[in-house]
Amino acid sequence: MKKSHSRLLCALLVLCFILPALAGCRINGSDGSCALTEPDYSPMQGADVEFLAPTDTSPSREPDEVAKSFREAYADFALNLLRESRAVYEGNGLLVSPLSAMIALAMTANGAEGDTLREMENVLCGGMPGGMSIDKLSAELYNYTSSLASTENARFNLANAIWVTSNPAFSINQNFVNTAKNTFNADVIAADLPNSIGAINDWVKDETLGMIPSILNEGDLDELSVMVLLNALAFDALWASQSSDSACFEDSFKAHNGSKQKATFMWADCNGYVEGKGVTGIVKNYKNGNYAFLALLPEGDVYDYAASLDGKDLLKLYDNREKSSLGIEIHAKMPHFSYDCSIEMADVLAKMGMPRAFDSGAADFSSLGVDTRGNLYISRVIQKTHIDLDNSGTRAAAVTALIVKAECAPQKSYSVNFDRPFIYAIIDTENGLPIFIGVCDNIG
Repeated sequence: MKKSHSRLLCALLVLCFILPALAGCRINGSDGSCALTEPDYSPMQGADVEFLAPTDTSPSREPDEVAKSFREAYADFALNLLRESRAVYEGNGLLVSPLSAMIALAMTANGAEGDTLREMENVLCGGMPGGMSIDKLSAELYNYTSSLASTENARFNLANAIWVTSNPAFSINQNFVNTAKNTFNADVIAADLPNSIGAINDWVKDETLGMIPSILNEGDLDELSVMVLLNALAFDALWASQSSDSACFEDSFKAHNGSKQKATFMWADCNGYVEGKGVTGIVKNYKNGNYAFLALLPEGDVYDYAASLDGKDLLKLYDNREKSSLGIEIHAKMPHFSYDCSIEMADVLAKMGMPRAFDSGAADFSSLGVDTRGNLYISRVIQKTHIDLDNSGTRAAAVTALIVKAECAPQKSYSVNFDRPFIYAIIDTENGLPIFIGVCDNIG
């Protein structure tokens, strides 16, 4: 294994493998009524909220095994999300959570119809043979997330919530509420959205175990914001085999731009060795063996290698790893690192093949609800991630927020093109008299 090590790809791939009432709001349902329950956790600061319950509650079910086709499609989605995110992210330590993004998008897609739904299905599960419906994908996500155990030494937390405007102009579809609760176990919360940013951020901080304190800033929501769909993930685990503090040492790390950076390293005992064309790597287990850290060290440029990978290649590297055993020792020199990453994903997802969802005129979210002010569309997709890796273990978290807005179409629209000589003036607004007046007859 080469001494130089790409901390970037390590950070990216860890999440690919370890992660896996209604005040004023009307309901499009069988009887048009609001079924309400009291909030079941501590009051959220800054918002008067009420919880919307499903009108039909699906019986409890046992999860099935994760389908091979889902596994391959998920890996493809993860790598596509990584590649497209790099194009819009300008900071250091790019880190995405494909699981958080897929869950938030799948919840939203249950309210899509027509070409909007088909594009979202293709992006989320287009890698599956013959494609897959959003209903099937939702079931597979239920199977997968049900397999993600949480233990004392490897804690995994997953939570979903949908915040809905209490503006009476918006009517939520009851079937959408039923799916959100029964399939995704999401709390559906009605509130005055522009004044609920503090409460939403409190929810994010709580569900990410404090690693991500907020997802929205003041002004991110306005009167046309009708829904915020949220997924939060948190992971906090100890290594199965920990390095002592005395095994840690200072050395230099060669960054992608060629500069040398001081870093703390550790000698780590690993559980698997990975080797493929132009790449070597390791697998290091966390306690209880439910999760592991995969790191890949390409011979050439890390981004070029990431661009060459597809889902099957990635899974093959992991599945064909050589496991440590009697007579086989696997060691790695690994850096400690910590990143916070924030990405606006609307352009990323549009380039991946679902532009209609972000087009205020073309989006079809008629199964999500109806707004008398205009068509519904996704205005923003925000993802924040955090990772902290050292000799004791790893803490990682992710939040994905989708903001759905109603298009407010102008009553009149005018356009003037000043591409030829024109008169201009500086006037006083009370009388409309020119203080300066002139003619723009050339640009020079």
